[in-house]
Amino acid sequence: MRIRAASFRLLLLIAGLGLAAPTLLAAQDDDPHPRARHPRGHCGDSCGGTLATVIAQLSRDRGGPRALQIVMQGPLLEFAPPAPACDSRIPLTSFMRNAYLRDPDAARDPRASPQLAADLSRLPPHFIVIGEFDALKPQSEAYAEKLRAAGVAAAIREFPGMIHNFTCMPGALDAARDGLEAIADCLRQAIG
Repeated sequence: MRIRAASFRLLLLIAGLGLAAPTLLAAQDDDPHPRARHPRGHCGDSCGGTLATVIAQLSRDRGGPRALQIVMQGPLLEFAPPAPACDSRIPLTSFMRNAYLRDPDAARDPRASPQLAADLSRLPPHFIVIGEFDALKPQSEAYAEKLRAAGVAAAIREFPGMIHNFTCMPGALDAARDGLEAIADCLRQAIG
């Protein structure tokens, strides 16, 4: 995430929730209180992407500040078994469900499985970066369709030949660097 933040001169704040989705805040270099400013975009990898869209939903529902952009990379959008919109060849959702949720019933809570939310309207635009061979790709495609049906702008950029969390390997993969640049471009356009 630091690479992305440096690409567009944003301050990166990471919530103290373990693997929480970082919240990007626009901040001046001399701003002594960056936490007091409104979130400009939420961005996260994998379950961090889940948290990015959940933060947007909760903020909308509670009358909080509206981010300008949500960026998710290979997000896990439905923990609920069986996650029908997941490639069943790879047991990624069951692994993540066991790693992140103490109670299996929590998988049906839209705060854990945002794809199950009854209302996706009035959310910020979403940009989803996904690898061609990411087991969570079907979830991303289904969520983007659900967002569009609710009147929310949702774009997906698929990277051929790539796997889950490929953007974490910019030192080894050209596609990872391209993915990070696509994210930076999206946030530059949204945030200005």
